[in-house]
Amino acid sequence: MAKVAGHTGKVNIDGAITDIKSWTLDWVVDQLDTTDMDSSGNKEIITGLSGGSGTILIDWDSTVTPKTPGTSITSLKLYLNATKYYHGAGYITGVHSSVSVDGLDQITYDFTLTGAIAFA
Repeated sequence: MAKVAGHTGKVNIDGAITDIKSWTLDWVVDQLDTTDMDSSGNKEIITGLSGGSGTILIDWDSTVTPKTPGTSITSLKLYLNATKYYHGAGYITGVHSSVSVDGLDQITYDFTLTGAIAFA
């Protein structure tokens, strides 16, 4: 099994690579409950719609205006290493700024993907 160090990851938002500290992706599928009186006391489900959301933590570059909630993302690529990544399109749904006396100014972006999500 080949392990991969986290420092090989990166994020590409509409062609731009920013000062990324970390990213998360939650790719999920809805579970639709089909349990009925004939289920013999067992819960039954089928899969529904799939979608994704996550966060991107960056060190803020004071020469760059932060993205705002509602910003459209035409192409989001979340790299695990130099060649393997998740990709999709979506929207920035939240912006969280963090400033501390003993650290860097940072911004966390929340995003939600729309349409197909793929792994390449």
